[in-house]
Amino acid sequence: MDPRLTCNPDGVERAPSVTVVEAVVKPVGAADWQAWPSTVLICSSESQAIGPLPAGAAVRFRYVSEDGQLTGSDVRAAMPPGTRYRLRLQTSASLEPMTSLSGWIANPEFTFSGRDVTIEGDVVETLIAGSGGDPSTRPCPPAGTQGNVSVDLLLRPRVLEVPGTVYYNSDGIVYGTNAWMYGHPAISSAGLFFSITGCGDADPATKEGFAHGFLPAARLAEMGIPQAVFETAPPEAIDGFLQMLNNSVPDGGAVFSRVTRGGVIGAAFEYRTSYSAHDLGVRPDADNLNAIRVCAALGKPVASTPGAEGRTVVTCSAKLRYIKRPAWALSGSKGAKRRTATLEFAATTGVRYRVSAVRGATTRTGTCVVRKGAGRCTVRLVGKGRWAVAVTPTKDDLVGEVVRRFFTL
Repeated sequence: MDPRLTCNPDGVERAPSVTVVEAVVKPVGAADWQAWPSTVLICSSESQAIGPLPAGAAVRFRYVSEDGQLTGSDVRAAMPPGTRYRLRLQTSASLEPMTSLSGWIANPEFTFSGRDVTIEGDVVETLIAGSGGDPSTRPCPPAGTQGNVSVDLLLRPRVLEVPGTVYYNSDGIVYGTNAWMYGHPAISSAGLFFSITGCGDADPATKEGFAHGFLPAARLAEMGIPQAVFETAPPEAIDGFLQMLNNSVPDGGAVFSRVTRGGVIGAAFEYRTSYSAHDLGVRPDADNLNAIRVCAALGKPVASTPGAEGRTVVTCSAKLRYIKRPAWALSGSKGAKRRTATLEFAATTGVRYRVSAVRGATTRTGTCVVRKGAGRCTVRLVGKGRWAVAVTPTKDDLVGEVVRRFFTL
């Protein structure tokens, strides 16, 4: 069967959303790419626009029996789980260029150029929950029950602006899962967010579900991670650049790594979770982001050390070069109109320090220079409220705060 053919699984006649330019497979254990199975048809249709999201392209595999009949979505007989496949597609002229990918796929790779897209990944097995009711509460099949081996992919165009939110760019975003249902990935300056739903998992401690994905370095920069630091960081530090959220709770079980796919450098993530409903997010690790930015300002590489519970702590060796053994003090009685915040530290001779205190729209700034020995920087706080006091050395064009403390008057 010619894989360039398309079909409409819902039976509604419409123009195909993609044309198949190339389709090859690599069976489990095989070293080379092989011809596409004649019993697997590649179907495509235009996906619906959802709110501000414009229409995209849906791509699915369908199994064809020996007599030429479409028998369903289970392609296990021709493409068992783990089979690697590569598709080169061209979207129809009516659709915008497709720039992000999600779907039933493991270890996904995705590149795009205009109307041309290339998808590579592994076939996965999804569990089919019972019928009726909310899929996330339907009981999962008994252990050992065969699931459904199929491919369901959703291509979406770039979304430049969503009403009521900030600008974001989805170029190059990809994630794959074996969840029965999956949502379109949404990216903003806060991170990447998506939802997956399996079935009513009776044992949430087991981890039958997974999410694999990729974020280009350009998207990480929009989240606040400088691209130059990300590209030069030692491999062991990358795991500390990002963190996974599962239903809004940080989870250290995700693995992040720096990879290059299709000539694009970025962060790949692998995460396993229970086969139930999850709202997942990938965002910069807030605890490590300041060290990353300080090293970026200095043009120096970051380092890392192992932290508690398997967490990676990113460090910048320059961060404490100028302020050592800091100790804060707040003088003056509480409720007084004037109180003084004082920072004492072992300082570097001749370095000028910038001191700032911020309370709402009010900012007080000053400088101090330590000539020798231990130094002291002070700032007077006037007015009730919560003040954020920061001290930053200005040597070597260092920007960003180094030592920070909150005080309440």
